[in-house]
Amino acid sequence: MRTKKKQKANPEISEEEFLCSAKSYLSTDFPNPQRVGCPPEAQLNTLAERPRNADPAVRQHITCCSPCFKRYMELLTDLRGRKAV
Repeated sequence: MRTKKKQKANPEISEEEFLCSAKSYLSTDFPNPQRVGCPPEAQLNTLAERPRNADPAVRQHITCCSPCFKRYMELLTDLRGRKAV
């Protein structure tokens, strides 16, 4: 019987590398072309602008829907741009 070698976690990965990898994964690995179960734009806005007031289901949804995750990231970028001005 073959045994698989376990890959050891790389303790040298930085927080920035981890977050970049997670963003890439969430942005591409969960296509939802029919946009099944997607929340309205207003709920994504609430999550970006006032996360404590956001529906937990929206937080959960963006972890399994790449289009909504990408839109959420766009909203965060826009929000940061407005605050910088």
